Amino acid sequence: MTARRQQAELDRHRAELRQETMQQRHQASVDAARDAEDVRAAEAERVTELRNLRLARDARKAGVMAAKTAAEQA
Repeated sequence: MTARRQQAELDRHRAELRQETMQQRHQASVDAARDAEDVRAAEAERVTELRNLRLARDARKAGVMAAKTAAEQA
């Protein structure tokens, strides 16, 4: 095998490795973006759940206060 041919083969192999590395990096960034979106969605879901719990608690308190007021007026 001539030196030129060996060099061409090495260059081709290096190019393949670079391409593979770029693809792996791209996939890693896509995976990281998906993971971040999953975390954001879970946090948003938790915020909504907490808000709903607070609203339910406030509604119960208002109901108790209304019942007390009605009992006092009776």
